[in-house]
This record gives sequence, C-alpha cells and structure tokens, in this order.
Amino acid sequence: QALARAEARGYAKKSAEEALVREKTAGEELLAQEANNRAEIEQRHEGLAAVLVPLVIGTSALLIALLSYVNVRQRREEIGILRAIGLKAQQIMVVFLSKAVVMGLLGGIVGCLLGLAVLQSVAGDITVPISEIIQSSPVSSSLLMAVILAPFLSSLASWLPGLLAARQDPAIVLQGE
Repeated sequence: QALARAEARGYAKKSAEEALVREKTAGEELLAQEANNRAEIEQRHEGLAAVLVPLVIGTSALLIALLSYVNVRQRREEIGILRAIGLKAQQIMVVFLSKAVVMGLLGGIVGCLLGLAVLQSVAGDITVPISEIIQSSPVSSSLLMAVILAPFLSSLASWLPGLLAARQDPAIVLQGE
C-alpha cells in the first residue's frame, strides 16, 4: 500500500508539473497574443490620428478664415472710418490679428477644459485621479501644445482676411460701393 501511495504521489506530482508547464506555456502564448493585439490596435489608432488630426486642424483653420472674412465684410464701414481718421494698414492688421489671437487663446483654454471634463465623465470609473493623468508628461505637453497652437492657428487663418481689411480704400468703402 505504501508503494502504491508513493507511486500515486509521484504520478500526481509529475502530472501536476506537466499541467503547470502547459498552463504556463498557454499563459505566455495568451500574453504574447494580447500584446500583439494591443500593438495592432495602437497602430490603427496612430494611423487614424495621423489622418484625422491634420484634417481637423485644416478644417478649423478654414472655418476660422471664413468667420474672419465675414467679420471683415460686416465691419467694412468701421474699417473705412478708422482708415479715414488716419489709422495705418498695419494698425488695422494688428486689431484683427490681436482679436484672432485672443479668441484662439480662449478657444484653446476652453477646448482643453471641455476635453478634461469629457475625460472625467468618461473615465469616472478609473481609479487614477484626473489630476495625476493631467500631470503625466504626454497629457500635459498635449494640453500645453493645444493652448499654444490655438492662437497661432487662429492668427494664421485670420491673416488673409485681416490683410484684406487693411488694404481697403476708405474712400470707396465710405461711398458705399
């Protein structure tokens, strides 16, 4: 009986070790497969971002330029009066570009705050506080870049309409043509 028990224990030990090796191998394969899947998903997201980010920035610049042009067209008489009382073209440009910079700065700040609010609402069940997420290097640098680039994009998009405003002849504008 003792010999049978010893053989059974030896067989059970050998069987358990084989099962442990099989499970360990299967677990490693599963981890490798999950790592590959995650890498594929990240590549798809990067590819999508590489297409969408320039598209969104270009569309935003176009919309800002159109809104700035509409603003210039609506304020033709005001610009004509300012030019008639002696303001130079550069001063008119400064007015329009400074407005674009301020609006871009406000838009960048509001956009960052709204993005963080959406992150807070979507990721409310995450155990990491939002303050720690914001302080992480990629997130904080992205927020800073958005706040810096928004006024630049806004002023760049408003440059041509501002130039059109600055080059208006006050005599023609005030005649009402």
